[in-house]
Amino acid sequence: MNATNPVKPTKDVRQVWVLGLLVLGLVLMFAFIVLPYVDPGKKVDVTAPDFTLPVIHGAGAGQPMRLSALAGKVVVLDFWASWCGPCKKQMPILDRVAQDYAETGVTFLGVSTDTEADAALAFLKATPVSYSSVLDLTGEVSRDFGVTGLPTLVIIDAQGKVTHNDARLVGERSLRDLIEAAR
Repeated sequence: MNATNPVKPTKDVRQVWVLGLLVLGLVLMFAFIVLPYVDPGKKVDVTAPDFTLPVIHGAGAGQPMRLSALAGKVVVLDFWASWCGPCKKQMPILDRVAQDYAETGVTFLGVSTDTEADAALAFLKATPVSYSSVLDLTGEVSRDFGVTGLPTLVIIDAQGKVTHNDARLVGERSLRDLIEAAR
């Protein structure tokens, strides 16, 4: 500290509040506007990584499901977990749209990120859906798709390219628009 120019604390409380609000505003802007666009895991327009996971619910229950077996179809992957409240809200929306697209070459597949099959099965019993779900016990598939939050919706076009990858609730109209854009 310099004896000729000592640092004095401000006595202007208003100045402190204005500066604090400015800093808070900048932090919030960065968190909600900038960060969502720099998430390295949310790659689109790349080939979807192939995987094989056990089907725990729906058609083929008890059998392995390979993503590449769905080649030539639009695929909607719903990454979810039994403890995820927003996932429970998202699933009925996905189910309604899945039923509407059932005969059109669009396949819906739930991907449970639970670490226990029993928890995932109990959730599916309480929140029934018409589409199949697989279990990603190790989290490897979730990491491959850059899943950082739940629910995450990934849409893959018929050529196997990821056209959408986002962790948020999606409304029915938005979901239909995303599917149509991938067709």
